[in-house]
Amino acid sequence: MRKSLKWLFLSKHFLLLITIACSTAGWAETQISRHGITWTLEGSPTMGQFANGDYWVIGPVNVLSASPAPTGSRNGSMINPMPGKDQAFDARVNDFVSSQGVVFPRVIQPDESLVSTESNPNENECGSTSTSWESYFGCTRSILKRGAVLTVLKSSPTEESFRPPYCGTDKSLTPISEIQWDLLPSLPAPFGKPSLSNYERTFERVWIDHKTGWDGAYLHPSENMHNYGREISLDTGIASLVLMLDYPQEQKETLLIR
Repeated sequence: MRKSLKWLFLSKHFLLLITIACSTAGWAETQISRHGITWTLEGSPTMGQFANGDYWVIGPVNVLSASPAPTGSRNGSMINPMPGKDQAFDARVNDFVSSQGVVFPRVIQPDESLVSTESNPNENECGSTSTSWESYFGCTRSILKRGAVLTVLKSSPTEESFRPPYCGTDKSLTPISEIQWDLLPSLPAPFGKPSLSNYERTFERVWIDHKTGWDGAYLHPSENMHNYGREISLDTGIASLVLMLDYPQEQKETLLIR
């Protein structure tokens, strides 16, 4: 009787170990983090980075979660958002359509870009309005704090490439080897050269700028880009001029790619 009980005890523990092992094997996970956004993926998909550092994975891929987690009205995610008024990132911004938001877990197909965001808090941090927050670019009225893009491809890029647009379904890749450096001027600066590193940071993160109308500025993530069109135009113009100065090509490469 004791021997039978002993074998029963061991059998139960052996079965428990098998169950744990199978569960662990069946639920392998991979995490990808980019600029404060973390995605948890099922399994171990093939993955890599575009020339600007943004990630790609081979799909279809099951995205189990995004962090910070979406609440239904904050920290929203969208797939291939299209230019227009509708958005599903934050309910405090006009034209919020919750049905366009991603509910996790979600299987993302090839030729889809997952855009995930973190919202700024309810309490204002600066300025005289109720919607003002501190950011890398100063006091801002942007409702979103940060955002990042995960691109799902059919196959691995054959060479280092630019990230395709996050809008729409065309995820065609352009290799950086196609940059025509000979067309870029190398002019002597008329005065002290601006710092390349300042503008490298300005263009480092995705610019979420597809919502039409004046209120699209509220979706410009405050850690990614300036809020107002005036500053955005200045950033683009000055960075373009800086790239035409007589820096060595290898020093220009990071800014040009971004």
